[in-house]
Amino acid sequence: MNNVLNNILMQCGLIVPLEETETDVLAKACSEYIGNESFSFGDFEELADCYVMNRECKELNDFVAEYISSNGLGNYNFPKRIKCALVFYCIYLAIEECDNDKDIALRSLSLQNVMIQVHGNWEKLNYQDVLYKLYFKYDQYAEGEVIGEKKYPRDFVQSMFIDSFRQGETISEDMSDKIQSLALMAWDAEMSQFIKGLKETNDFLKIQLILEHYFNNKPQIPQKEDFIELLQRIFPRGGNGQRQKIEKILKNLAETDVCLVDAIKSGSSLLLHEIENARDNEFGDYLKDFELSPREFFVYLYHELLLEDLLKE
Repeated sequence: MNNVLNNILMQCGLIVPLEETETDVLAKACSEYIGNESFSFGDFEELADCYVMNRECKELNDFVAEYISSNGLGNYNFPKRIKCALVFYCIYLAIEECDNDKDIALRSLSLQNVMIQVHGNWEKLNYQDVLYKLYFKYDQYAEGEVIGEKKYPRDFVQSMFIDSFRQGETISEDMSDKIQSLALMAWDAEMSQFIKGLKETNDFLKIQLILEHYFNNKPQIPQKEDFIELLQRIFPRGGNGQRQKIEKILKNLAETDVCLVDAIKSGSSLLLHEIENARDNEFGDYLKDFELSPREFFVYLYHELLLEDLLKE
């Protein structure tokens, strides 16, 4: 792990590299901070927000200072750039060193979601060579949760229309698999019909309605291919659609009575929070002065709802 920390520290702009003993101490302190039983999802979200906003994390600073002091190693008198580098290193540890697939998925999604704060200004993000490795960890978790596959069981379906429709039969494991396959295919067909039947002409409002329907009615945890298929259904001809200012998008969404979630659980669900704030005429400072295309908006909102859905379980 020290190699990763050294790489991060080298990129933070240090003129004089730290001594190896100093790096070792900082690495151990960060590892203990993340491994502490009291480290929560909220603590991770604070780290993620600190990272994208390039600010220090007070809780982490206090922990590292106490760790250094309690081990008789002096005071924690490092510059801001090192303290900000440790924030990102802790994010890395919290994802890459975690042994719980669901926690990894939650943290990875949260990290992805806060990126909307720097939309269009990606050059502001440090350590991008490491950052990209922390994305899409949800996919690994979802693969282990899937039930059934979308494969048309022809013989089984045909048998349903012969004699007594198989009434009174005990449902075997094989039969259950075939029923699940049919259910997944029916869900695909239902979503296609729902999208085709929408009369809404505003692309952003249309996406809101589609995602409300999708997450309220989906039969199981979505997979990566489900996301891709839904994206292709909404944008069958490709393209991104007409861009709009984020403030205008939020205002239009807030004027509807669509309820995407009952209670927002993640601090990184910034679109959801700002839609709620807009309904109270209290816009926050998180999202402003940039534009989103309908396609970009879909990607951001989908992953916020995905995280919220996972937090409900």
